Amino acid sequence: MRLVHSLLLILALAAGAAQAGDFSDEQARALMKYQERIRCVQELTARGLMSSTERDRALEMYRNEASRVAGRDVTVYDLLALAKPKPYELSPLQKLAGLIDAIDFTWTLSVLLIAGSVLYLAWGWIESTLKLLGRLVDLLPIERIKKLLVRLIDLLFEVPVVVWEVLLFALCAALIWAGTLLNPEIGVFLGLTGCLLLMGVLAVVKRNHFPNKPHDHFRFSAFLFVAWAPVAVLYGSGLIGFFAVLAMMNAVGFMAAMRPGAVIIDVSIDQGGCVETSRPTTLRDPTFVKHGVAHYCVPNFTALVARTASRALSNVVRPYLPRLADDPSAIFEDPLRSAVVVYEGKFVNQQIAATHQREAATLEDLR
Repeated sequence: MRLVHSLLLILALAAGAAQAGDFSDEQARALMKYQERIRCVQELTARGLMSSTERDRALEMYRNEASRVAGRDVTVYDLLALAKPKPYELSPLQKLAGLIDAIDFTWTLSVLLIAGSVLYLAWGWIESTLKLLGRLVDLLPIERIKKLLVRLIDLLFEVPVVVWEVLLFALCAALIWAGTLLNPEIGVFLGLTGCLLLMGVLAVVKRNHFPNKPHDHFRFSAFLFVAWAPVAVLYGSGLIGFFAVLAMMNAVGFMAAMRPGAVIIDVSIDQGGCVETSRPTTLRDPTFVKHGVAHYCVPNFTALVARTASRALSNVVRPYLPRLADDPSAIFEDPLRSAVVVYEGKFVNQQIAATHQREAATLEDLR
């Protein structure tokens, strides 16, 4: 019976290895952590530190997470049979950036010293060669060459401004497109360069075509947001997305959209607030007016209606209790993980830990 079980296990691993070969290098690198976690669960089970029920629950959780990463259903055997992916290959830009580093500094300095020594020793020959080249240059029709260069510059200035603007817009698009062909860690900066260059091109267009018209912040920023937001989605970049959000805020603004006499009640002021113009107030002086908008920013003001607040919070929390009772690991998943303040006796909420001047850990570190 053991022999049959061993043969079945070998066949399953072989099939998993064949299927695991379908993963790309990026997927394989992302799935390696689940392989390590599964092996850790198996080792804990073998040592008697984890029951079979806990083992099956943990394996199923890791299998589901790995399936989401892989984009298809994978088995535990697929993950165990996963071969170590190839290391990252450096792009030409990365290789160029690594030519001169702390280790190669001595070699670079040596090359410079050798080059300087050669120039010093062979300066007489170099000087005579330069003089010979000077005589050859004297034989060239310098005035004619100067006239050709001036004519070329004049022709460049005769090109309509619209043509240069179109070429600059094309350059922005080319930079954004070229960034998608490089390593994501480098390509995103090329895409960001194209986005920032676009802002400069728009400023040039405004100066050339509307020099006397007042600057329209709304249209300028709205155009940037419409252009930058798809690029942020294309790259999956929070950095470009940050600039897109800044453009959107500059275009519409939160306060600009509110009429004078409106009221803001910032219920999250005890966690830093959710409005830029908010600041903590007290029950004795609960409001203040800024930009014509009244602000009410009393921390934890729900304590004024403790019974109603308790019922409301209980109704929100109640649906999650059966889920936690059936699967305690659900605390590591959204939205529950964002509500955890203390876990295993340690603060995991950075803001509350800072308020109490305590060190904070992360749920992943305590998992």
